[in-house]
Amino acid sequence: MAQELSISTKTPVNISDKVIMEALQSSQNRNSIINKIDQEKYIAKKVRDEYTKIESKTLDEFAEKLSRASKEYFDGKTKETEAVNSGRDTNVSTLKQQISLLHNNIEGLIKKQNSQKNDKSLQNLKTEILSCLTNKDNAGQPLQCYDLIQEFKKVTSKSI
Repeated sequence: MAQELSISTKTPVNISDKVIMEALQSSQNRNSIINKIDQEKYIAKKVRDEYTKIESKTLDEFAEKLSRASKEYFDGKTKETEAVNSGRDTNVSTLKQQISLLHNNIEGLIKKQNSQKNDKSLQNLKTEILSCLTNKDNAGQPLQCYDLIQEFKKVTSKSI
């Protein structure tokens, strides 16, 4: 049969010094392990905090450099646009002057044509030249109408 071993609290337990030393040593080891873990956590937190500071500073510097670079870029683009627009303004003013000059020339030609249409002597002269050139007797001989053409040139040069 199995014997039951019972330890009563009244009987002293004989524990060797070696076991006690090992227990104390393991307790100290446990404390040193806990301390080491706490130290590692503390160091990790300090590293994380320092990394966050460096990251924030770097991001701020990057944002500032990016802002400066974009401002310089857009200022350059603005200057280019202003230069192009000033060139356009010059071109536009030149074009306006040319258009105005053309309008004046066209108006002058229209007035001249209207005055020539109303000039009976000029109309008669045109008719005479046409009949002279289309006359069968003068066909192939335009020099027969030379005097009429010279007179027409004189009359038209006066009206210019």
